Amino acid sequence: MGNRRIVGTRPAPFKKKQGPMMTISLPIDADAVRIRHEFVALPGMCLAVRQAARLLGVSSDRATDMLDALEEEGFLIHTADGQYRRAEPPMA
Repeated sequence: MGNRRIVGTRPAPFKKKQGPMMTISLPIDADAVRIRHEFVALPGMCLAVRQAARLLGVSSDRATDMLDALEEEGFLIHTADGQYRRAEPPMA
């Protein structure tokens, strides 16, 4: 059979050695992920800052920061009575 080449194949290309690839990203805020999950799991849920703080075990200032960030993002609405709720809960 000798040095017969199969049609449609070619030798593997030369690969240059590269060092480990590292990417930098923002840290994941576990508390923010958790409060978002709570609002997703319970679309009709309304929480005041103190309730959110108690649920997450964080300070009221921390809860305010997270809820305000989710409001700025458009995920939550801050109602006139001080409650936060989903902006557009999905219809069941």
